[in-house]
Amino acid sequence: LSWQIRLRRKSSGHPPDVVWGFHGYLFEDLKPFGAPVNIYFAADLFNYDHNPPEIDSATVTMAVSDAIHQRIVAAGHTVHLIKHGVSRPFAVSAERLLRERPQRVAGERVKAGFVGNLRMEAIDRVTVMKVIRDNPDVDFLFWGSYKSRDMNLGGLHTEEADAFIRFLEESRNVELRGVLDTARLNEEMKMSDFF
Repeated sequence: LSWQIRLRRKSSGHPPDVVWGFHGYLFEDLKPFGAPVNIYFAADLFNYDHNPPEIDSATVTMAVSDAIHQRIVAAGHTVHLIKHGVSRPFAVSAERLLRERPQRVAGERVKAGFVGNLRMEAIDRVTVMKVIRDNPDVDFLFWGSYKSRDMNLGGLHTEEADAFIRFLEESRNVELRGVLDTARLNEEMKMSDFF
């Protein structure tokens, strides 16, 4: 990685103005980039028993949840909490559904929903496939990136991820809805009984 950093700096002819890291445990030290400002943005909870070392070289550290924030603060670091949540239209819809409490129609199949990038690393694919197989009487609706050409937030292009997508495409009780604009997604999510 340090070789890649040196190559990047050499090819651009100058150091970057800002380095903004999202992936913990990767670069470990942000200083070799030579930027006057190094930001570490903790967007996901850490799987290790120690905080990402990038925090030590960051000028500014941000976290998106109370759990991540508390963990970094407990280690003696300053961190800014930037709440990560749903946009206003989704919150308004959820509040309305909670107030109105729509009734289920007897005999109608239960629908489970999932919203997110289906190629992201964090998905427990084995468990998701088991739940789908073990519940043929439940319809599973998936919204989000799954095709390589629709990748909006990165994702895995591995045999494991491809096999998972094939499993979803071939399962009779699964419907892949793809990437939708905010308004349409907000409307379609109302089809699910739970997520």
